[in-house]
Amino acid sequence: MTKKILNPADTPVEAYDYWHEVWCDYQNEHYKEKFVEAGLTGCSFTERVPDAPGGRGFFSYAYAPDGTLYFIEEEGNSIIEYDSYALGIQMLGDENCDFGEQVKAGKVRFIKNPMDFAKMGPLQPIQREAFKVAIDAAEKKFDLELPKFW
Repeated sequence: MTKKILNPADTPVEAYDYWHEVWCDYQNEHYKEKFVEAGLTGCSFTERVPDAPGGRGFFSYAYAPDGTLYFIEEEGNSIIEYDSYALGIQMLGDENCDFGEQVKAGKVRFIKNPMDFAKMGPLQPIQREAFKVAIDAAEKKFDLELPKFW
């Protein structure tokens, strides 16, 4: 029987890690050149979120010189924080969730190097496409129904 997860923060760590892996792999397979064109090579990012699955309170990723996206353990050179993992998932999954409004409301805060994050703005449709693929894969692998916001 499929287990339904209502709160994104309750996503099992294995499923959380897996969908992130698929998310990276999908983008790397289809869109590395877009990351190079956007000027993301050599950039690293940390997203701080207090209730991210696994209890770390953040996740970090970077772009290699060839545009490959990968997760890192250390803090990135650009840092953003948002109020909840659910909000992060909503901003990623829901094309109608206005990122600018979340910033104005104080729910999303740029801590360091916001201009690097701005480079990713035009790539949001790519990230959303990869998110849908990754969530679908995680749901199948772990027999879960995860919150999607789409």
